[in-house]
Amino acid sequence: MTLKRMIANINNGFYIVMLCGLISLLASSIVFGQEDDLLLNNTDAYPIVQRASVYFPHDLHTDSFDCLYCHHDYLDGQNNLDTDELYEGNSAIRCRACHDKGLKNELKRAYHKQCLGCHRESRIKGVPSGPELCGECHIKKNQSIPH
Repeated sequence: MTLKRMIANINNGFYIVMLCGLISLLASSIVFGQEDDLLLNNTDAYPIVQRASVYFPHDLHTDSFDCLYCHHDYLDGQNNLDTDELYEGNSAIRCRACHDKGLKNELKRAYHKQCLGCHRESRIKGVPSGPELCGECHIKKNQSIPH
């Protein structure tokens, strides 16, 4: 085998590895559905902003909880949400899809009940927990986002 042919084989191998890596990266975003970090601002639901948007580390939660722990569609006390519905871009799985029925602060109450309820429950159990104070979730522009 000539040196030129060996170099060509190495280059081909490099491109194959790079292509496999790219495919894996794209596939993981499709399979795991959601971005790692989300910014919950709901500016269309709350045109008058009273608090800063909420930074939500989605990946931290998916590492610790089943998707149906947060995403739900209850009927007779049973969560009937189909996990096939849980894909990025599906607006029907956003909290606002069900918790904004025109009632003042319905969406806010849903977020607070779900998020703060879980954080408090975890703290009471002595398990690492998330924030419970307003300014710990509603991060102002000049504050650093927690990691």
